[in-house]
Amino acid sequence: MKPSLRLLTFDLEDWYHILDHSETERPEQWISFPSRIERNTERILNWLRERKVRSTWFVLGWVAERYPELVRRIAAEHDIAAHGYAHQLVYRSDRESFREDTR
Repeated sequence: MKPSLRLLTFDLEDWYHILDHSETERPEQWISFPSRIERNTERILNWLRERKVRSTWFVLGWVAERYPELVRRIAAEHDIAAHGYAHQLVYRSDRESFREDTR
């Protein structure tokens, strides 16, 4: 029997990047919130490494700017893909703001 192909992807974002709330909607506010990115990502990376599993990580530009070493560690064993800069909601974006967020 031929082995089946399975894909595993992750969105690398913090808890406050996905909230649809006025207190967390602007990137300049995000620096004031406690981050869980490094700890949780390291746990996932260790789990994947132990099982010899590769994956694709969709990384926010905002996260990549603040955690470049973490992104390098991910890239050493996995694929990196773009996830926009600031997790702007597409249905709230016009053409120009969407283009700006995905540069």
